[in-house]
Amino acid sequence: MGNAAMDQKLAIEVRKVSKRYKLGTRAIDLRGLLTGKKLDRPVVDAVKDVSFSVKKGEVLGLIGRNGSGKSTLIRMMAGIYRPTSGEIRIRGRTTALVELGAGFDYQLSGRENIFMNASGHGLHREEVEGKVVGIVEMAGIGRVIDFPIETYSSGMRARLGFSVAAALEPEVLLADEITAVGDTAFAEQCFAHFDQVRNNGTTVILASHNLNRLEAVADRIAWIDEGYLKMVGLPNDVAAGDRTFMSERRKNQ
Repeated sequence: MGNAAMDQKLAIEVRKVSKRYKLGTRAIDLRGLLTGKKLDRPVVDAVKDVSFSVKKGEVLGLIGRNGSGKSTLIRMMAGIYRPTSGEIRIRGRTTALVELGAGFDYQLSGRENIFMNASGHGLHREEVEGKVVGIVEMAGIGRVIDFPIETYSSGMRARLGFSVAAALEPEVLLADEITAVGDTAFAEQCFAHFDQVRNNGTTVILASHNLNRLEAVADRIAWIDEGYLKMVGLPNDVAAGDRTFMSERRKNQ
């Protein structure tokens, strides 16, 4: 199979991607002002020379501890951050579930925010009107849909944000730890949706702490640790490697 034919089967390509941050602190800035000297800021390499590809219709799980680099990687794929080096290619209409509810106007009602968010993704009002009932039902906020968002709990905003994004029917779905917000029922709903969109041919990248869940829903898992891609493979193989690694790390602490 030629390279062109292979490329047509890929939804996502991550090629030698790295991300370096310069951290700024008030203490450093204050010392610089007082001394008149430019002080060097500490540098963090959050993602280090990571490469992998994802086929169209595949579900790839991202596993890693807090600070491992998986959230930074997803944000680069979503276009929120720019890589320091390397290249990311995504083929298809993309929706990112990164900070659920972050784009809401708190002065507007839930219903008004549905229309505002969906139109921002290119949907016409008539298209949105046909999706409102399903969005409200999925979010479970029918009683307060016409109340201002500022009266919602964080869990309610998260459920509404997820439900709006799910209704957009993207070709590529990027999700970062979205099940960490909300209750167990919401987490069950999220993973059920990922299973459904996989069957519809949507490509999914799902970052989660929940290794057991990823084993159940993902076709493959990528394991990120300290910015490096340690392993990409079948869920059972990666899960076994991660658990062995974490067990050895605990013994050495």
